[in-house]
Amino acid sequence: MGQDKGIRLEAKRKFAELLPTRVNTRDGNRNFRAQVNTHLMESFDCTLAAAATHYNHAFIEARKAAAEPGNEALLALLEGLGRPEDKKGGRKPKAKPEAQEVIEATPELFLVKKAKGGEQVGEACTLEEAKARVAANVGVKFAPKLFWIAA
Repeated sequence: MGQDKGIRLEAKRKFAELLPTRVNTRDGNRNFRAQVNTHLMESFDCTLAAAATHYNHAFIEARKAAAEPGNEALLALLEGLGRPEDKKGGRKPKAKPEAQEVIEATPELFLVKKAKGGEQVGEACTLEEAKARVAANVGVKFAPKLFWIAA
């Protein structure tokens, strides 16, 4: 591992220092996170991604400390910070097979018509049947030219 620059300790220290001044609103939480990250980026000449990693570590450590008995004040300060448990991402649960709607494909119907005059030849049929009818007429002497279209 590389040389420890003390960024984790500084992240925890700055997090704890600014936590009592945080306003528990969406903008207040965003500003709090930005202040900690900006301080880390300027002090250690690191990227936002690196600073955010250390902020997250400090936040996790603070939550662990708040979970211990006797730290109700810290728990109250952390209230509203971070994403709610149900919004933490991860894989979405797969739909159960019985809940999925079964849609049966209905075959599309096609008409076979004469090229000259457009007169329909026979009943509506599937694509394969229509192609077969047209192919059966090809090469037959004096047979009308046929084509197929969607019904």
